[in-house]
Amino acid sequence: MGGGPVVHMVAISDSPTGPFKKYPDPVFTFEGERFPAEDPYIWYQDGKFRAIVKRIKHEGKTREFSLVHYDSEDGIHWNAAKNFEISKRIVEWENGRKQQFEHLERPQVYMENGEPIALLCAADTLDANGIRESFNIQIPLKIEKIAN
Repeated sequence: MGGGPVVHMVAISDSPTGPFKKYPDPVFTFEGERFPAEDPYIWYQDGKFRAIVKRIKHEGKTREFSLVHYDSEDGIHWNAAKNFEISKRIVEWENGRKQQFEHLERPQVYMENGEPIALLCAADTLDANGIRESFNIQIPLKIEKIAN
């Protein structure tokens, strides 16, 4: 693998054009991993910064992908959230069928009135001929059952 490790850093400004104050410590890191995360989506909710990140874990020569959740009091220092593992690229549909995706990434959170309603992700599968089929998926974050 060429180059150095892939890292995420924090820089803060009062303006989108800067000047920025850069903070020295990488975030979303895992000891010994050169490319531990990508696609961070960050939002503010209930007094905390929150982030969903695509986790890239190396098991020998195999890469394992999942979505994980971090939180932060200040947006600078990040910790694994209480419910850290969000998804191992498996979705259970309304009919109970579970589906494993090749990728589940580029997470974003759809909010209404300050509340997270859905997790939006890019996903893909391989058809019977090994052809990649990609699409966007919306995963409800609050499920309410309506009595019949």
